[in-house]
Amino acid sequence: MALQKQVESSQEVDEASLFEDDFFASMVSPQGIIQIGEWVFKIDLRREKVYALPASETSLVANLKQAQPSHDKIRVFSTSDDVLDMIENGMYGDSSVESGIAT
Repeated sequence: MALQKQVESSQEVDEASLFEDDFFASMVSPQGIIQIGEWVFKIDLRREKVYALPASETSLVANLKQAQPSHDKIRVFSTSDDVLDMIENGMYGDSSVESGIAT
């Protein structure tokens, strides 16, 4: 169990290093955070999730940086989704976030 926690904690150090595209990785913070237009995104490649928060909700950015963000204003998508297109078309992704675990 302690080894698992150590591995998980070392894996959360630099999410940006997991991106294959060096140019994109250079624009993403070490926590996987990037702002595109009116949205702030957290990209979690390990969990295959993209969390989206309206940029106007600046008070929730700290929540977005958590290992598993949880707030009703944070939208949850899969990394296989076309997130920008879905948001543009008013889709919410999987908005059911309970106890910090996206379902």
